[in-house]
Amino acid sequence: MTSIINFYKGPELKYSVYSNSLEDVKKDPRSYYPEYTEDMYITDHFFQHPIIKNNELIEMTREEKIERGLETNLENGEYLKNKKLIKVQQPSEYHFWNKETNKWELDLEGLKHITRRKFRQVLLNKIYADFDYNGKIFQMGEADEKNFLRVKSAIDIATTSNDPKAIIDAVKFLKGDVPEGFEEKIKAIIKDKVTLSEVIQNLKINWRLKDNSVDSFTFGEINHIYLLWILRGTAAQEEYTVVATKTMEAKSLKELESIEWE
Repeated sequence: MTSIINFYKGPELKYSVYSNSLEDVKKDPRSYYPEYTEDMYITDHFFQHPIIKNNELIEMTREEKIERGLETNLENGEYLKNKKLIKVQQPSEYHFWNKETNKWELDLEGLKHITRRKFRQVLLNKIYADFDYNGKIFQMGEADEKNFLRVKSAIDIATTSNDPKAIIDAVKFLKGDVPEGFEEKIKAIIKDKVTLSEVIQNLKINWRLKDNSVDSFTFGEINHIYLLWILRGTAAQEEYTVVATKTMEAKSLKELESIEWE
């Protein structure tokens, strides 16, 4: 396989030739290039911007090209001073490079909004975290909340409706069946809302837990768990309000980074 071999005199390319190998050309350079002189460099490399350093022909570094005006694309944090490339380290990921002033500047307002969104996600994680009720772990995701709302609705119907069929249908929807004599019992106590509520809340319902096991709970227990979950979320929301306010009122990066909420 033939290669292109280049003859350089200093950084200037003088001649190029095809050869089977670089060594063949170096053994007898004049047979390939009659004007060859001993101060030439013979190489199979092609240099776009060659330079001589320590008697060695090499490619200019990016810095050397920029300083000589051969490359003009400066990266963030770079500028030229007295034809020398100056690099300034970015103080933090929240700083942006101002090409007019050649300085890193802090986007504090933008960072405040980013930080507040981060805390917003912490809030959601707290709200929808699993719930431990007497050693039973309940999933409390957005989809799971619908199941709790169904039970709450059945209890609400029992305390507000005067229609036995509506109450029985609500219970059947949740349980699939009802205890024997349940319908007659409901009709007998339909006007006594306190007793009626107690009857409904003492009904049993099977519930799938976090570990995929199924356990039995009363409607009242499920409704109580739902209330505790709401209260937990309310407390988390209040904590978030405090943290979010501190975030948006921060006057410096140090002050902003000192705000924590796990």
